[in-house]
Amino acid sequence: MLLLVAPYGVHAMFPLFEPYIERTSPMLQNNAISIHEVIIGLRQYGIEPEITLLPAPIDITGLFEVDARPQLAEFISFCMQIEFNSLPSWLQTDIIQYVHGGCVEQGDKLYWYLPTAAIIINAGNSQ
Repeated sequence: MLLLVAPYGVHAMFPLFEPYIERTSPMLQNNAISIHEVIIGLRQYGIEPEITLLPAPIDITGLFEVDARPQLAEFISFCMQIEFNSLPSWLQTDIIQYVHGGCVEQGDKLYWYLPTAAIIINAGNSQ
């Protein structure tokens, strides 16, 4: 079984914002690769995987409050694998708006859903 990010949330941020980021070192993990690319590759080799999308809500309640700006910067730095505070202010604003716009309020909590996909490849799944 392989667990990988689905093509939402963090993954979708890369084509939007990566062209404006100057990286001085490679990412530690590549959030630009999602289940979508893996499945296409497997199918090209005649393998039909079993796929299950799993909701993966991240509770980010309070991160958009003014006094939580350092924690929000750390969270986005982790997601994008870049030092968020080193980005131009216009880009920081765009990224914050993207993340905030993708959140869902449930009761008194604020969640950002980053679905994870489980891929299972059985010997009998080849075409």
